[in-house]
Amino acid sequence: MLFLTALLFLVAGCSEPETLEAPDSVNLSNTVPIILVHGSGGNEHTLDEISENLQDRYHFSNEKLEVLISSKGELSYRGKLTKNAKHPIIAVAFEDNEAPISDWAKWLRIATDDLEKHFKFKKMDGVGYSNGGLALSAYVQDNQATPRFQKIITLGAPFNDLSEEDNAGDANFKNVAHQTAMLKSFLSKKKQNPRDLEFLSIAGISDAEHNTDSVVPLQSALSSRLIFDNIYVYMEKIERGEEASHQAIFKSAESIELIHWFLAEYTSPEKSVYQLAK
Repeated sequence: MLFLTALLFLVAGCSEPETLEAPDSVNLSNTVPIILVHGSGGNEHTLDEISENLQDRYHFSNEKLEVLISSKGELSYRGKLTKNAKHPIIAVAFEDNEAPISDWAKWLRIATDDLEKHFKFKKMDGVGYSNGGLALSAYVQDNQATPRFQKIITLGAPFNDLSEEDNAGDANFKNVAHQTAMLKSFLSKKKQNPRDLEFLSIAGISDAEHNTDSVVPLQSALSSRLIFDNIYVYMEKIERGEEASHQAIFKSAESIELIHWFLAEYTSPEKSVYQLAK
């Protein structure tokens, strides 16, 4: 009987936090949250490796909230933010995790509006993996009102889709072999890019023969340079090896170090600059 009681206690302790329609409101206007956006097929736990390191290793963040978005744009929350929150992590999850990027960007706006309502956020930082990076990029082009993203990091985001033929070549390019509809859409909105945005694009090469991360061609991931060459700061980093594969790049030690550096330590220069991190 004692064993059964202990087992029940353990199971209860491992259960998910209560899901709420709305979080408790608190004024956090003096801190900048970190919005995490998964890729296609992902969920609120996909980027746990990032959040755990930012909290437990670097102590850059101390609280976390999960925002679940239905295909109707309805929100529910898990977790709680308090007045002591410092760079709280907001893990966004889409119920329809295979929806078009335009839908994700639209739903993300619904979520950020609600976050502003409850927490008074004015500025945000964002980290997006794969199509999550595309959603963040589409968001900043379509939304100029607060809350606004001040820094964005993309990891293996396919700005020019997945065809190796359309993205043939290495990192030394000024244009791709063929611009897909996705890239053309981003390029058509370049004038809407926030001029004060700071952007870090992380790409991977796990297959050197084909210059891909096994899913996203290098030139596709780095086509962000064609889109965001008119913002305050644009940087890119190429990772290599097994941990640079599409399935691993969002949780590699190098990526996590870069994410912490860019969000916590990097201070932008006084004037516009294009930086290419080798």
